[in-house]
Amino acid sequence: MTYLNGSIYEGGWVRGKKSGEGKETWPSGYIYEGFYDKGMRNGKGKESWADGNVYEGMYKDGQRHGFGTEIRTDGYTFEGMQKQGKRHGEGKSSHPDGNSYSGIWVEGKRHGHGKATYPNGKIYEGNWSNDKRDGKGKVTYPNGKTYEGMWVAD
Repeated sequence: MTYLNGSIYEGGWVRGKKSGEGKETWPSGYIYEGFYDKGMRNGKGKESWADGNVYEGMYKDGQRHGFGTEIRTDGYTFEGMQKQGKRHGEGKSSHPDGNSYSGIWVEGKRHGHGKATYPNGKIYEGNWSNDKRDGKGKVTYPNGKTYEGMWVAD
């Protein structure tokens, strides 16, 4: 089916709604291939953009939900759990500048226990709250020295 906006859907239909395996293609070059239920993305799917960015993972009620992997052409990656379209649960991100984080996410923010590695070689492992170091943690410096203590919204 071709829509007025130029997008094309190829796949199954049940009672006038996308169902089962299908593929949507937009004039912009964006493509979604995966499963639908009652017209919404549900189950395993893959999004790809014209610039080469890719997301592959699980969907529920039209949103990223469950385990997935995002790979961007700028070198950024995320692998982990999502809930209602936001990072939520265990996950790992890696940035092209050398920053990385592995740990717990809540509603798209680092929250709970996690480990961050910085481009200068410094490592922080400890508690996070609302995307900031908060609570007990430990920093290991590139020279091997360490500091353990408490952080407050840092």
